[in-house]
Amino acid sequence: MTSGPTIRRYELVPEVGGGYRFTVEDPAAIKIGESSITEKDGEKLLLPSNLLCWNEAGARQRSFYSDAQLDEIDWRELERLSSRMSRFIRGNLAVAKLGSYPILRHAYSAMADGLKLWIGRAIAIGSREITVNTAPPKTRSKRSRRGARTSG
Repeated sequence: MTSGPTIRRYELVPEVGGGYRFTVEDPAAIKIGESSITEKDGEKLLLPSNLLCWNEAGARQRSFYSDAQLDEIDWRELERLSSRMSRFIRGNLAVAKLGSYPILRHAYSAMADGLKLWIGRAIAIGSREITVNTAPPKTRSKRSRRGARTSG
């Protein structure tokens, strides 16, 4: 969607473990934020993961990218792709949900082992707010060349 991301290598301070890390910078990047575990009042809590990307208005208002970089992006395509990824996660990967938020298999397993989900307050697996997905994962239907559904 753009002329390409900028990849930067950062050397880390040797006293803190050394090594290096990379960052990938692109206004059309879609970030998948991995959940993590934190501790509050002696209790280990699972923080939610997220899927993030810029929309055009936000990028033009708050990002550090130039207008030329932002003009390269097909914003409708980026929104379509991001929405598609989100629907796939909610429809195919989620084994439960908390309100509209999907809970994926590993998070649900960790909660079954006693870990609580932190959303500003701790939520345990037996909570009435959690709905377990009993439907099988959604799959694409097979279509013929003309777009009609086919059996099998």
